[in-house]
Amino acid sequence: DPQLRQFYRRFMESEAGHYALFIDLAEQYLPKAQVRERWQQWLDFEAALIPTLEVRGDRMH
Repeated sequence: DPQLRQFYRRFMESEAGHYALFIDLAEQYLPKAQVRERWQQWLDFEAALIPTLEVRGDRMH
């Protein structure tokens, strides 16, 4: 469905912009290496958490 594809493409672009904004803001206050290390900790935490969650149709994440 082209319309749905376009919706999710825009959604992905918006989320990518949020990611970049928050990383850039953090790097204004902390060393880049520290920001990247903390970001990796969050990625690891979510990677462990997500498989334990029940798949439901009433939420995105």
